[in-house]
Amino acid sequence: MRRFTERLTRWSGLVPLSGLGVGCLLGSLATLKWLALPRQDLVLTALCCGFLCLLAVLTLLTLLRAVLLLLQLRRLGPTTATTLEAERAAPLPLPVPLWRWFPLVALQWTWQQPRADVQLDTREVVTPGKRGVYSQLTREWQVGDTFGLTRLRWCTRRSQQLRVLPSRGQIVEQPLTAHLSGGEELSDPRGPATGDRVDMRQYTRGDSPRTILWKVFARTRRLMVRIPERAVAPRPRVLLLLATSPKDEAAAAVCRVLLEGNLLGADWRFAAEGVDVWEHALQPALDALIQSGNQPGSRATLPDALRAAAADGYGQCLVAVPLDRAGDTALRDLLAAAPLPVQVCLALDGEPPRRARWKRTPDPLMQAAVRCWRAFPRPVMLLDRRNGRTLGSLQGWKP
Repeated sequence: MRRFTERLTRWSGLVPLSGLGVGCLLGSLATLKWLALPRQDLVLTALCCGFLCLLAVLTLLTLLRAVLLLLQLRRLGPTTATTLEAERAAPLPLPVPLWRWFPLVALQWTWQQPRADVQLDTREVVTPGKRGVYSQLTREWQVGDTFGLTRLRWCTRRSQQLRVLPSRGQIVEQPLTAHLSGGEELSDPRGPATGDRVDMRQYTRGDSPRTILWKVFARTRRLMVRIPERAVAPRPRVLLLLATSPKDEAAAAVCRVLLEGNLLGADWRFAAEGVDVWEHALQPALDALIQSGNQPGSRATLPDALRAAAADGYGQCLVAVPLDRAGDTALRDLLAAAPLPVQVCLALDGEPPRRARWKRTPDPLMQAAVRCWRAFPRPVMLLDRRNGRTLGSLQGWKP
């Protein structure tokens, strides 16, 4: 049934009359046959004949513009690789001129694959809806008159390398990794892990008086304090995971901010469901993040990545989970039994209402998330991509 509907829609687009045009045509013919001619009403006859002549002229103009458009499409040159960002408008060159001077007929088109909103002006302004990697661009062209009586519609496919990144939203800083900043992986074996107080600096307000070097003050009349030596604090290596779903753009945005902001430190690893490899460098990791948007992959990616990271000595794991996966008990059990400490970030697009205005019932997704993750051994942080705010722990959320 679905294939029949698609074929019917495709073939109906080749009929040069719109639904309004067909209705007006049938109405004019019926009026001319059963009212105007039998009664010899010259006014109705003139109106119906004038409309039929106008419809014929509009149909010819639409067919002519469609033929000229096909000739323009055959002359298109080679394309270049393009990188876009989801949910952000990007101006692109027009593939064909609009020819606004053409009388009574307008040209417009939309993107079908990948899905994107298109606005036509002096340039083609495109707003993609979801991240992904695409090797082919499908446009739906429509030529019709300004009255809406005639139109022709068809699709074309063209080779085009497109990379669509997830939208960052308003996320500027990720507080989940604040405790991971600074220091090296190994500490100095001759002293404590936080370093010995072998360096010094000038006293500032708030320093403890016990750290003041009084002998230096007696000699130079300057207040100096002891400070720990730098670059000897232990730092665990971090594994970043992405749980994918049809509505995972917010979670993908969290991963993008962490990767591009270099917030995971010098030694990290990234893995995502939908991509069966894990990456250690920025550009391959971003490519894997983009590919996870349109490549269905094995759900075994996350367990394999956790086991391999634990075997390689990684000491921390951050997992970005979309809201529609928040009720996944299998994912919760997997992370709870992980061989290394796990922190979970539940990414949202806007703070969910605690009670619906008309039903006075809790939000169903948040209610399922609270039930699923209430007993998780570590806090599950809520992050709002749209407003860039951290909403606290999911265990303390009261929907």
